Amino acid sequence: MAVVFASPKQRVKIFFLGTLLIFLLFLVAIYAVVFFSKFATTSLPVVDIKPKINIDMSIFNSEKFKKLQAFAKFDAEIQTGRDNPFTPYYQTPVVAQPLIKTPSK
Repeated sequence: MAVVFASPKQRVKIFFLGTLLIFLLFLVAIYAVVFFSKFATTSLPVVDIKPKINIDMSIFNSEKFKKLQAFAKFDAEIQTGRDNPFTPYYQTPVVAQPLIKTPSK
């Protein structure tokens, strides 16, 4: 009488196929619940309330509006950002010092 054992490769293949089958059945069940379930439909009355808006355009012809002055642009030089944005805030900036050559004797 011969003893037949399933090879490890075949057992792994069967395991993955079984896991895939269970996963697909799970997805089909979720699909069925989501798309084929009947939700209770209650018809609510549609209320369309739009506010009545009146815009008084005569303000543009008034003397107060005509006396308004436009602001001039701000022409001051403003420095934006830092010289090196990648240096951390806690680190003091390193300033390059010029090389000073001492005269040789």
